[in-house]
Amino acid sequence: MKKLLLTLFLLIAFPVMASHIVGGEFELLHISGNTYQLNMILYFDKINGSPGAKDQPGVNVSIFRKADNNLMGNVFLSLISERLVKRMFLIPSLHALKARLKLQKSFILLH
Repeated sequence: MKKLLLTLFLLIAFPVMASHIVGGEFELLHISGNTYQLNMILYFDKINGSPGAKDQPGVNVSIFRKADNNLMGNVFLSLISERLVKRMFLIPSLHALKARLKLQKSFILLH
């Protein structure tokens, strides 16, 4: 009983905030030579999402070397496009989810 009361108290005392990012991915496309296009595609929950989380003009991304976790550089990905995704069947229990797809990209040089 004490654990239940403590859990309820913690849930009431500390509100949880979320941006409701439904999913996303990075995409690295070879352009030519050492030039690549880095894309970040995010899916935001249109119904329950926090407007402040998605209304950013871009995002800073840090690139690390896998071998030693050394920072190789930072890249700013600019917002290129946003569009409504009419249906997303991500979880079988959900019939449909209204989401907004957000594409951010930048060109980078890899050596």
